[in-house]
Amino acid sequence: MSLDIWELIERGEGQHVEFKASFSEENEAIEALGAFANAEGGTVLVGASDTGVIMGHL
Repeated sequence: MSLDIWELIERGEGQHVEFKASFSEENEAIEALGAFANAEGGTVLVGASDTGVIMGHL
C-alpha cells in the first residue's frame, strides 16, 4: 500500500509513522529510525509536529 505524504499526515502518528518538527529533535529522530529499521519499517516525517501541523512554509 502506498500513501502520499498528505494521507500519512491526515492519518497521524502510529506504529509505522512518526512526526518530527525538525532535526533539532535529532536524537528522537534517530531513535525512531532505528526502531523502524529493527521492526517492520516505517516513515519518519521531518517538518510535521506531533499533531500533524506542517512546520515552516509550503
